[in-house]
Amino acid sequence: LAAQEEVRHALAGNATSVLRERNSRHQGRAEGSTAPERSRSLRISTAHPVLDEGRVVGVVVLSRTPRSLTDTLYGKRWHLAGLTVVLLASVGVLARLGTVAISRPLRAVTALAKRTADGERGVMAPVQRPIVREVAELSDALTRMAATLEQRADYIRDFAAHVSHEF
Repeated sequence: LAAQEEVRHALAGNATSVLRERNSRHQGRAEGSTAPERSRSLRISTAHPVLDEGRVVGVVVLSRTPRSLTDTLYGKRWHLAGLTVVLLASVGVLARLGTVAISRPLRAVTALAKRTADGERGVMAPVQRPIVREVAELSDALTRMAATLEQRADYIRDFAAHVSHEF
C-alpha cells in the first residue's frame, strides 16, 4: 500500500484523505446489501499515521464507499415523512389562523357598511382590536367616509329645509 498517495503522506506523519473513482474490481454489491452499487463510483480512503515517541511506526488505512443520495434518503424516509406531516399540519393551522384573523374583522366591517347603506345613522365604527393592519386601515377609512357622507346628508337636508321655508 506504500504506493498509494495517502499512505505515503501518512508515512511522512500527515493524516490524509483521498476521494477517488472506484475501479472495476470493487464494483458489485455491498456486503449485506441487495442493491447493485453501480451508481456508487467514488471511494473515500483515509490514512492516519501511528506514532510511537514521535516516530511513525505504521499507518492505519480506512476505505469506504459512501452511500448514494438515494440510499441515504431511503434510510431517512420515515423521518422525512414525519417532517412532511408536521409541516403540512403547521401550514394548515397557520392558514386557519390567518383566515380567522382576516375574515372575522372583514365580516364585521361588511355588516356595518351594509347597515349604513340601508340608512342607519351612526352605526359605522372602527373595528376593535383588529389583528391585521390593513383591516384596521379599511375600517378607519370606511368610518371616516360614513361620517363624511352623514355630514353632507345633514347639510343637504338642512339646506332643503331652509329653501323650502323661504318659499
